[in-house]
Amino acid sequence: VTGIVIKTGRQRIIDSFHAGTCKISLDNSSGNYTPLGDGTYSNSQFIGTEVRVLVTLNSASVPTCLFRGKIEDANAVFIDKFQSQVELTCSDGFADLARTEFNGISFSSHVGSTRFTSVLDNAAVDYPAEPGSPTANDPKNRDVNTSGITMASETVNTTNTLSYLKRLANSEDGMIFIRHGMKGGGTVTVGDKGNILTYNKRDQAPDATGLTFGPSSATATTPPMISVNTSYGAELLFTKGVYQRNGGSDQAVTDTAGKDAYGLRTIVRRSLLNNNDSDVLSACENFVYRHAAPSLRVEGIVCRPEAMTEAQAEKVAKISIADGISVNFTPVGTSTAITRSLRVEGVTHRITPKNWHMTINTSGVGETNY
Repeated sequence: VTGIVIKTGRQRIIDSFHAGTCKISLDNSSGNYTPLGDGTYSNSQFIGTEVRVLVTLNSASVPTCLFRGKIEDANAVFIDKFQSQVELTCSDGFADLARTEFNGISFSSHVGSTRFTSVLDNAAVDYPAEPGSPTANDPKNRDVNTSGITMASETVNTTNTLSYLKRLANSEDGMIFIRHGMKGGGTVTVGDKGNILTYNKRDQAPDATGLTFGPSSATATTPPMISVNTSYGAELLFTKGVYQRNGGSDQAVTDTAGKDAYGLRTIVRRSLLNNNDSDVLSACENFVYRHAAPSLRVEGIVCRPEAMTEAQAEKVAKISIADGISVNFTPVGTSTAITRSLRVEGVTHRITPKNWHMTINTSGVGETNY
């Protein structure tokens, strides 16, 4: 392996989650991996094969999974008559959901997490079930938080599964995503191999990791970062919201002070699945009143796990979507430190034999707990 690039999650909280991807570059100078060639692995069935990227640090008894998914493409590049490279492109469970649809399915009125499970268990979707006793060969696949938000009864016709689940996430004001790494930096067990399809209910708090990124330190819970990216602008500034559920009327909320200061900046979410208009109005209010004024937002941090102590790197490698972390930094030209509590929205790993750069996309905790 000459390089690995893993991308999971999303950039900002108003973005949709997409399938996580992993690209693995293989040295193919020996011809071992040329698809349909005569090398050692050339006749292997690459497409659909499960791939796991694992890392063992700090003498951990079970490795941490940075990514688990299936190979989508195996592309060979012949640079010259002496050099060749094969690139494996892999995707996680979201890609499987994007390739299915269900039709003519009737749902009763029930909470969002029950709707979520019903969709996954439908024969037309056939998403992998959660094993009773997860093992390395049959690992965990789901993590469903019990919701308190009721969705209306309906009959769904000819609907893409992933598109429907994105509407369900907006209706819940929660999150539906694929988690790799380890929830809250907990202890890794043999059944923890990433690719966990997760349902986070409304008001779900971030999973605390106890990590504070900042200046160089040898303490396990204070890993060093090499840069921090902040934003103070209008990309997450909304002074009006218009939400609407199937069969319901528009529920509109305007923050008067925000409108007078910054003009109308509207977020629109329609065709929600909620059971009543009052719940839709509440969700709209919560969003608008938290985004009606600009604030300093930490959009992400960059760190180098290979430059940390092993105890630090072990904890950092586990970081995944919806984890809670903190950042402490002192801007150039000032002596006053800034500390922010953050929720992880996405993780990118860029790994070579000599370097491991990790970018963590974040949002402020106050922006995300509606």
